[in-house]
Amino acid sequence: MICSCPVVKERGSLEMKKTRLILLAILVMVSTVGFTQITLKNASQNNIRVYSTDGMQSVNVPMGTTVSVPFLKEANGVTVCRISHSAYKPGSSFIWTSDGEFTLTVKNGQAVFSNTKQKPGQAIVPGAETGKRARNLKVIFPGQSEPEKIVKGDVPKDWFTTTTFTVQNLCTITIIGYSDPFLGMCLKAKQVTSKRITAPTGNLQAAFGYDLDADSIATGKNRKWAVLDKAIPEGMDTLKIYNENLVLANTGIKVTKIFKNRTSLGYLIVNDEFSYGKKKVKTISPGSTQKVDFYLGWNVMAVQYKDENGYPKQAVLLFLVTDKAGVVNLTQKSGKGDSISESKLEIK
Repeated sequence: MICSCPVVKERGSLEMKKTRLILLAILVMVSTVGFTQITLKNASQNNIRVYSTDGMQSVNVPMGTTVSVPFLKEANGVTVCRISHSAYKPGSSFIWTSDGEFTLTVKNGQAVFSNTKQKPGQAIVPGAETGKRARNLKVIFPGQSEPEKIVKGDVPKDWFTTTTFTVQNLCTITIIGYSDPFLGMCLKAKQVTSKRITAPTGNLQAAFGYDLDADSIATGKNRKWAVLDKAIPEGMDTLKIYNENLVLANTGIKVTKIFKNRTSLGYLIVNDEFSYGKKKVKTISPGSTQKVDFYLGWNVMAVQYKDENGYPKQAVLLFLVTDKAGVVNLTQKSGKGDSISESKLEIK
């Protein structure tokens, strides 16, 4: 009996050691499963924002960086997320534009997003079939009985939808559209467009012009500029524009800023609102830098210049100016050279 005691203790000790090892292994496994996160590499040419599929969580991923995204889950070698990219919009500074939902391959715990133009909703799974069957892939995450999302082809590019409508001018004056989607539109009071316009839903800002003089005697000398600020809901049939929807631009407090022309063209400023001190600024030399008094808030600048054929062209630029120090730049959206389309000019 005495000799058996050490044997019992040794066996008990071994069993306890095995139990400890098993518990430790389980804890390590639980720790690994609970805290392993997917990192996302932004290999695109824009700063992006990654959202959970329900849109409730998001993480910013600057261009060229890799960031850990806690809410992303991996299933069958892929992860599903929504992505938006930051882009400059004249008059609104940088805005976030949705690119849709993406199914990204996960390799060694990392997913890579490389192109905002790639088709949303397209699954890339190593060894899987391509084409229709791959686009209809059902992604089921652990613990879910139903698919969280059925990924199909031809997913809309943006989260918002578009709607098609006519425009009715219920202002007391004739209004002229100077920016998309109203560029070239001109309506007298109570007039309705003969064509229908398609625009994205959501909040919309656009540049408009009107003349203080009656149409019969108007010369353009007393033309004023305004910004339409209007909500565009789904299913809207007619966009009704009232006087109160037009926010007067080029008014109020002025602030002096450095204005830099980063293009190779010279410009004639058509409207008279811009100045420096008592001097009205009427021309902008190619590649020049000068001081200009801008208005805090919305500014509309109409400029004329020669195109590649030597004919005059006009561009109406809508932009926002704040009271912070900085340079106001006149640039072209893409490309270089002496030929610039009016749609390619921007102020930022």
